[in-house]
Amino acid sequence: MDYISTIKDSINIKIFKNYEDASYSHIFNSKLIKIPLKIFNSVDNFNPNRLQKSAVKAYPLNDRPRGNKDISCVKYYQKQIQQKKKLHQFG
Repeated sequence: MDYISTIKDSINIKIFKNYEDASYSHIFNSKLIKIPLKIFNSVDNFNPNRLQKSAVKAYPLNDRPRGNKDISCVKYYQKQIQQKKKLHQFG
């Protein structure tokens, strides 16, 4: 069952009054489950090489569509993650 169907069902059976209450509850009253990264091998846009500790290894010279900007960006986010800072989502 997909997420939207779950929210609609919980409203239809009157567990929640509206989408906002249902969404909030489903998101914040859920439990975090760790899953192994290997299950993403079947996902088209997942590249496990990008998980290297070194930005240069994660983005080898022959695989940098944006040139050195790729390395700068990866290093920036690696530092943010290491410092446990909140990452901003774009798009």
